[in-house]
Amino acid sequence: MDLQPHVLLKAIAISAGLIPATNNTVRSEAYELLQNFKVYASTDHNSARMCLQMIQSPQLVLEETHGLLNVTVSAKLFSMTVLQKYVQLQYGKLDRKDAAMLRSNVVETARMTANSVGGNSNMKESECKLIASKLSDMLSDLAARDFPQRWMEFWTDLLSIWTAEEDVGIGTKICLDCLIILIENCTDSDYNSKIDTKRRNDVLQGLNEVSGQMLPRVYSLLSTQYSQLAASKSMIGQMEAFLRQEARPPTPEEQQQYNKVIQTRDSAAKQMEPALTFLSTVCAFMPVEWMFVQNADYDFTSVFLHLLGESTNNINVLAVTCLDKLAHRKLEESQWFRLISCLPNAVSVANETAISSHQNDLSPNRHIVDFLLFHKSLSKFLASLLQNHISFVTTDKDVVS
Repeated sequence: MDLQPHVLLKAIAISAGLIPATNNTVRSEAYELLQNFKVYASTDHNSARMCLQMIQSPQLVLEETHGLLNVTVSAKLFSMTVLQKYVQLQYGKLDRKDAAMLRSNVVETARMTANSVGGNSNMKESECKLIASKLSDMLSDLAARDFPQRWMEFWTDLLSIWTAEEDVGIGTKICLDCLIILIENCTDSDYNSKIDTKRRNDVLQGLNEVSGQMLPRVYSLLSTQYSQLAASKSMIGQMEAFLRQEARPPTPEEQQQYNKVIQTRDSAAKQMEPALTFLSTVCAFMPVEWMFVQNADYDFTSVFLHLLGESTNNINVLAVTCLDKLAHRKLEESQWFRLISCLPNAVSVANETAISSHQNDLSPNRHIVDFLLFHKSLSKFLASLLQNHISFVTTDKDVVS
């Protein structure tokens, strides 16, 4: 079943509803063609190669009577679905050279996607995230098959994707989502049937070996973005205080500058979200020692406790989620005591921050409503921390005080 690219693109456009005024017969024929192609391409090397070329193309357009039709997003999503099926059925039959070439092409595609917002493809950030999600899934599938024995450059390749991005965080999303899927598939009992025990152990050993490079990178991301977030919030507070003192509304120039700082604050918070989501997975499944290490490179427990006071984009709730995942693990007494002893001060600082951030509100108790989700999550975490480690309390009742 050898299809020309333009025939496949037209079928994709019709099936996606991008070509108006098509009747049911035409849509049914397009759908049937795509389904047949999926089956055929899942075992045909040339068809899989064509799909890979479509994924790597910056822009895919179809010439129609009314002009050029952009089918980039729909075509790439379809091509990745086909390629994923090909990997599942044929990847194990490839020789080392062909397998390495396929991995290299997927990594290069991820690099291009990480830096494609606002580029030649004219894709929106939301569209890039859809493609990034597919790429994360594909990269994790390849890693589960080959890392670390046949894909020794896995972390280096991921890092090249991470550093290829500019400002929107697509590369970060691809890398961290890939690691999340890989960790869950190799540790969560719900996914154990997908990967055999030996492979899971090999992958986890490989992740442990690169953790010394992986964790400082995540810590650096959080540190950099939090610094921008804190600086933006400080500037916003100064602007608002100045206008209150002047008792006047902002000028158009001041409003423009204010909006720009707001955008910087929200962007920094958005960049922190995938990192904290990744760390919550690490807290749930990987060695707990990773989160309790205190050295010059990273100290994630202190990060979680500090972020309890950061409410932008519910970062404080994400931080509590990470701590709650740790609370459900089997902790050493020293690890448990560190959390218990540091928590009161961290919560006190978080509450003071919440009150100060709402001090100019008309309603004096507005912060209680805004922080309800945070306090519910915090209560759940504290209950888990005590319930799952009650033996530490019964052997030393003074710790309750």
